[in-house]
Amino acid sequence: VELERTQPSGSDTIKRQPIVIFLTDGQPTDLLPDEIITQITELNSEAKRSPIFALSFGGGADKQFLQKLSIRNSGFSRHIYDDADASLQLEGFYRQITSPLLSDVTFKYAPTTTSLTKAKFPIYFGGSEIVVAGFCGTETPIPMIDGTGVAGEVSFKPAVFENISNMERLWAYMTIKQLLEKKEASDGDKQNLTKQALDLALKYNFVTPVSSLVVVKPNDTSAVDTEEATQASRFPGAGSYGTGFSALAIAPAFDHLQVVNKVQTIAFTTNVPIYASSTPRSPLEILLDVLPWLNAILENESIQTPKGNFKLGVNETITDIIPCPKTPMDKEGHCTLLHECPQVHAELQTSTKFFDHFCILKNEFAGVCCPN
Repeated sequence: VELERTQPSGSDTIKRQPIVIFLTDGQPTDLLPDEIITQITELNSEAKRSPIFALSFGGGADKQFLQKLSIRNSGFSRHIYDDADASLQLEGFYRQITSPLLSDVTFKYAPTTTSLTKAKFPIYFGGSEIVVAGFCGTETPIPMIDGTGVAGEVSFKPAVFENISNMERLWAYMTIKQLLEKKEASDGDKQNLTKQALDLALKYNFVTPVSSLVVVKPNDTSAVDTEEATQASRFPGAGSYGTGFSALAIAPAFDHLQVVNKVQTIAFTTNVPIYASSTPRSPLEILLDVLPWLNAILENESIQTPKGNFKLGVNETITDIIPCPKTPMDKEGHCTLLHECPQVHAELQTSTKFFDHFCILKNEFAGVCCPN
C-alpha cells in the first residue's frame, strides 16, 4: 500500500487502488479506540487514500470501534461468527470486494440539483451499485461521472430515463441512512445528526433506529385513553399498516411512550422502511418489503444460496427445533423459517448477512438462526 501511495505519478501505466483489510479480534491493546481511529485516519489522508475494511473474530470484538474506524476510512466492517459457516461468511465478504473497477467516483450535477445524497465514492466494485438522489426541479438532470480506472482518469455521461416511482421517499431513506452512518463515525455533533435523521423519519413515516413504530390493535378500545389516542392520531406520519391496524412513526420521547403503554401497543425499531398499506398482502410480499435484497436471489419462491436452492416456505409451518450456534444478535438460537423470525429482520440488511446465519430445514427450506 505504501509503495503505491508514494509511487510518482505517471511512473506506471496501470493505476492501482490500494485496499486495507484488517483481520482482528477487535480488542484494542496499546491505545484507546478513539486514539487508534484518529492516528489511522490521519495516516490515511493522502491523495491515494485506502478504503479500510475490518473483519472481526470472536465474541469479545468491539464492533462499534471497528465500524467507526471503517466508516471514517470509506470502508465497512463485518463480524465473522465462530460457527460452521464461517467459510461462507468469508466468501461472501470476498465477493463484495474482489473486483474493484473504479476509484474516486464522483457524480457531478448542475447547481440547480440540490439536497444531494452522497455523491463521492472512494471505490466501485463489480456487481455493486451506486445510488445518488436529490431534488432537480422540473428538469431532468444529466450528470457527469468521473473516476479513475486501470488506464487513468475516465468520464461517463450516462443515459437518462424519467423516473416512474416515488423517488422522494428513496431520497429520504438514503439521507436518513447516511446521517446515521455519519453519527456513528462522528466524535461530536451526534445530537444534531440524530435530530436531522429523526425529523426526516417522522416526516416520511419511516421506522428507524431513532424512531419507533406504534401498532394499535383493532377494536381494542378498553385500554385506550381517548384523549391521548386522539392526540396520537394527529401526530405527523400517522397512517395505516396492514388491514385493521393503525400505525404511526413516533419519536422515542417519554410522553409518547406513555401512549404506548396505555393503548397496549407494540413498539420496535428497524433499519428497514415500513410502508403504509390499506389492502391485504401476501406473506411473500410483506417479506420482500422488509427484506428487499431477497428479490435478487428469489426465483419461484425459492432462493439461491451458496449451498444450493431452497424454498422460502412462506406458507409453511415447521415445528422441528434445530439448535444453531449464532443468531444475528450474537446468541444461541434455533433454525426457523425466515418469515417466522421477524425479530432478526432489522439485522439482515444484505443477503451476505443472511447467509452468515443461514440454516436448512427438512433438507428443502431456507431458514435463519432465530433467538430462543
